[in-house]
Amino acid sequence: MRILVLIGLLLGSFTCWCKSSWQEQQGRAEDISAQYQAKYPQVRSDRIVFKKVALPDGSELELDFRIVRPKKGSQFPVVFFVHGGAWGTGSKAQFTHESFELADNGIAGVRLEYRWKKHGAKYPQAISDVMDAIDFVRQRADEFNLDFTRVGLAGGSAGGHLSSIAAQLTPECISYDGFNGLFDAVERNGGRFGGGDYTGTTEAQKKSASAMYMIKDNPPDTYLYHGTADTTVVIKQAYRFSEAIRKKGGNAEVLAYDGAGHAFFNKAPYQALTTQALIAHTSFVFGLTNKKPVLTDYALPEKQALVSEQTLMSKEKIAVSAGIQLAGTWYQEGNLTKLFKFNTNNIAISPSGVQLKWQVRDGMNTLFWKNGNPAKLKIIDTGTIKIGKTVYLKAK
Repeated sequence: MRILVLIGLLLGSFTCWCKSSWQEQQGRAEDISAQYQAKYPQVRSDRIVFKKVALPDGSELELDFRIVRPKKGSQFPVVFFVHGGAWGTGSKAQFTHESFELADNGIAGVRLEYRWKKHGAKYPQAISDVMDAIDFVRQRADEFNLDFTRVGLAGGSAGGHLSSIAAQLTPECISYDGFNGLFDAVERNGGRFGGGDYTGTTEAQKKSASAMYMIKDNPPDTYLYHGTADTTVVIKQAYRFSEAIRKKGGNAEVLAYDGAGHAFFNKAPYQALTTQALIAHTSFVFGLTNKKPVLTDYALPEKQALVSEQTLMSKEKIAVSAGIQLAGTWYQEGNLTKLFKFNTNNIAISPSGVQLKWQVRDGMNTLFWKNGNPAKLKIIDTGTIKIGKTVYLKAK
């Protein structure tokens, strides 16, 4: 009940983003932080001003962060959170829940502020603010009782864009969690967010403002959270970014939530699930546990029931769920002449002769059309699958 009430406070805050001034949002963020602090007496939360900037109108703006960490112990890993808000609104109120939950599990969380577009800032200024906050903490890691060899970045939407870049620019970053972020400002795959000149006016400028084109060697272990119904930043951004990280030798997974739209992670029931995944992921990467997260553990409740049922399956059925037994011929239910063939070289051939690539990716069996878009594939049982809306049965 405590967590549901606090999440409700956050949701009320987010609905007012577009109508509130910088000062109002900062005040609301502090109020929410104080309410969380009262519910988590075992952790401490401190507000730190890390930078003062002169604005075009001659005024001065204080940029701060909230650092949340356990009261007992030392040498805590740390995750930096970058809020969303279309680069023009939002505050460190976002990810308050996640940062307190992390601190309760032995990981410090830093929720930082950066300049908005209305402050005259575009990408170069915003990423400068993010990197300055990280460097401020780096220089004071001992004072904050942090182990700065274990650093994570996280962010949502516009904050997903900035945090994904900061993760590649931070040498100590070994973990990244991105929530429906824009990872490629050049090719947005039809998404509505990210146009205009915020990230530059030329292709070269936009590439230099896109994590897709700056993946470092030994990239951070990456989890990407995205809704399949997101039209603001489409899920293909997550799939493309995860594949690019894999090509650089890194680990990347996509937690896809069927039917979820943009900023879904701020809302029930998704926030509890994605927070659990965040804790499990960072705890594993930081070496606080040796239990590697299983993506299906963080599915929607109704899908979790299916997973629980699958754990009771025979070894053969479990093999199918892992994609091992897909190889072979499948015929369309009610039509023996319509065949879908899965070859052992991970190439699938549709009844019309179209070749698709298939593999186990992001915790599930995945088919990819020639254009790179994923096709819907569902394992029903050892002898039944569903591709799109069509059911296929395994040929004997």
